[in-house]
Amino acid sequence: VTDGYGRASDRRAVKIVRLSGDGASIDCLTTIGSYLVTGSADGSVRFYDFGFRLVAWFEDMDGGAITSISFSPGDVPGKTEDAESFEVPDFLVGTKRALVIGMQAGMFEELTAEQRRGTLLVQGMDDEVHGLAAHPFLPQMALCCYSGAVHLWDYAERQLLMVRLFDPARLRPHSLAFDAHGRFLFVGFTNGAVKVLD
Repeated sequence: VTDGYGRASDRRAVKIVRLSGDGASIDCLTTIGSYLVTGSADGSVRFYDFGFRLVAWFEDMDGGAITSISFSPGDVPGKTEDAESFEVPDFLVGTKRALVIGMQAGMFEELTAEQRRGTLLVQGMDDEVHGLAAHPFLPQMALCCYSGAVHLWDYAERQLLMVRLFDPARLRPHSLAFDAHGRFLFVGFTNGAVKVLD
């Protein structure tokens, strides 16, 4: 960061901001609308504005360390006139305990921890969930783990639609993304390869 003092080649940190409490690592980082979203090893999802002020937090999921977060691309919120309101689309959270939890923004306003837990959508994967992508239009999600499996789920019906297995010795799936039309699923692997599934 250059602060305007000294030579242009001189660089130094002006301010370091800790976004995760108790020294927990941030394992997932994304943006949605006007928010920076973090998923931490302490099992929480936090929303910050771009001034790094905490806006909302979800800490009662009880699903383990957060490894991935996915929002539907078609539901990006706009600015609201009420500066106090918190509006984001529903989102999915993957964890190191191999769980996928569905969350609703309105849960932030709930008073009891039980009402803020979210909905368990998938459990029993054979490894922690590393990649998670919500389909832009359909109630479907893709998820992957280092065991080599890529799963496509209908989360409304809680039904497995497709499984694609890769040899984990060669290809370990790490990240997923649907194209804007939802026709193709892109799979990023730990070795740098990318495959396109239709």
